[in-house]
Amino acid sequence: LPTLFVCSPGGLYQGSVGFQCTAVACQYSFPDGVGVGHNCAGVAYGGTCTSTCTSGYGYAAGSGPQTHSCDVDKVVTGTSPTCEAQACSTAAFGAAFAASSCAGKTTGQSCLVGCADGWSLQGLAQVFECQ
Repeated sequence: LPTLFVCSPGGLYQGSVGFQCTAVACQYSFPDGVGVGHNCAGVAYGGTCTSTCTSGYGYAAGSGPQTHSCDVDKVVTGTSPTCEAQACSTAAFGAAFAASSCAGKTTGQSCLVGCADGWSLQGLAQVFECQ
């Protein structure tokens, strides 16, 4: 049954609402892009969330974390950050290792590491992935 509100002599409605309204969850246009992560799952109308670069990625010049909002059409609005794969350092391998094929590699790329001149390889060279 519909709830009845009565207009009081002072011009205000009196009565109580017998139902609740809950905000709808956003379902469309979540932040995306290479290396982009977000906490927008489950955000509801009127709510906000943030998109950032994930591990192994950094912000491109002029970019940074971005705030998004959920609109009435269940769409997450806002612009995703621009993320770039970060370069891995070969310094961690040390002088005994031949890691020249790893120079300049970025997140997601791999390289082969063996032993440097003057060092004997015991086993097989290994493939490493920049993360």
